[in-house]
Amino acid sequence: MRLSLKELRLSRFTTIAMVVVGVAVVFWLGLLLSGALDSPKHLGERKKADPNRCPHCDHALTPYARELGQCLFCQGDLPGKQSLSSPRSRGIAVTLVSLFVLLLAVNVVFLVRRRAGKKPKEEEVHHLYCRKCGRKIRYRTGQVGQLARCPMCRQLVRFPEPPAPEKRPWWRGWKKQQPA
Repeated sequence: MRLSLKELRLSRFTTIAMVVVGVAVVFWLGLLLSGALDSPKHLGERKKADPNRCPHCDHALTPYARELGQCLFCQGDLPGKQSLSSPRSRGIAVTLVSLFVLLLAVNVVFLVRRRAGKKPKEEEVHHLYCRKCGRKIRYRTGQVGQLARCPMCRQLVRFPEPPAPEKRPWWRGWKKQQPA
């Protein structure tokens, strides 16, 4: 089974849900970049502070804490290290991405189920008249060349090749083939 994006039709519910998730992602990114999702430890930062002391709790900083970019006492971020993601904003991101993946998976499941429910195309049916009794016998394209008996007179009949469609020059009927 070959899937292509041209044949992929999203249900109305999935389309609306994906738009809502997309708007939520854009809103979350806006809040994240504006700094509204920063932890309260960022809010109390001093503008000009001693580089050897934590701007949040005023404790002395060790070299390891400076390298880490976080105070070991209050767990506050140091001004030299810019962190765009707090644990809360990471949870929001994971939730939004998970919701998007879940909606996409549900849509794929419904797409596969819809395709599985479709019946294959039926073969073309042709007709032939019995030479003995004249009864009209029908047969499918897959039965061409096989032997069968007439249901009326029991005469043995071989199903012939269907007649080829009439070939017309390309300039006749070209207007009918163009989409309106």
